[in-house]
Amino acid sequence: MMRDYMKALCCRFETTSRRAEYLDRKVERTYRQLTRLLDEPERKLLLKMADLEDALREEACLNSFISGYRLAQGIQQELLADPVTVQL
Repeated sequence: MMRDYMKALCCRFETTSRRAEYLDRKVERTYRQLTRLLDEPERKLLLKMADLEDALREEACLNSFISGYRLAQGIQQELLADPVTVQL
């Protein structure tokens, strides 16, 4: 349940950099070039590998977001526990 909440938060605040968009286009172009060179069984294997890579990338992104969230939460708790912290 908590993971679903974090995934929803991640989707809400996620931003894509220009570099990531560029790399995504390059991956797609390379994938299309490679599929033209392969027979049916090899294309299926390539597609399976691409799907697994996407799942791995999504998992890494979510884990990174969760780590950042936990860090921010820990910093907030430390600031709230410090009696000399100035409230804004």
